[in-house]
Amino acid sequence: MNRRSKCILLYFVGFFICHTISFGQKQSIVQVKKENNYFFFYLLDSEKDTLVHEKSSLFKIILPDSSSSYINIDVKNGRFFKSDKPELYSLKYIPGIKYKQQIIQDSLITLVNGVCKSEANIIEIEIFNTISKQKMIQKKYFVRTDD
Repeated sequence: MNRRSKCILLYFVGFFICHTISFGQKQSIVQVKKENNYFFFYLLDSEKDTLVHEKSSLFKIILPDSSSSYINIDVKNGRFFKSDKPELYSLKYIPGIKYKQQIIQDSLITLVNGVCKSEANIIEIEIFNTISKQKMIQKKYFVRTDD
């Protein structure tokens, strides 16, 4: 074997050993768990906290399907109604009554939850996580009657 052949053979043996050592090491794997725990609740077309009686007040409520079964919406002096568009709900002023509502797969489930003893011109909305028993949102809206 001549000198050139030995150099080429030595080069390939060195190359093979380097790649075997570097690729033979255990590689760490990173796993990413995708969670869609987003939650949106806001009044459309208004940045105020005053609602007008007998006018439509549209709210956008977006819940992930995975968590909608354990989120309750408590409404005092008002009630949400499903609108024609998905994720849009109109809030109607109904003084003196409390409602417990739940959104499951674009269906709005409503139960009467008793008599409301809070001020008559305020709609209070509380959104709860029933698993953690934690209040996620509490919002009060003043109702103005146009006489």
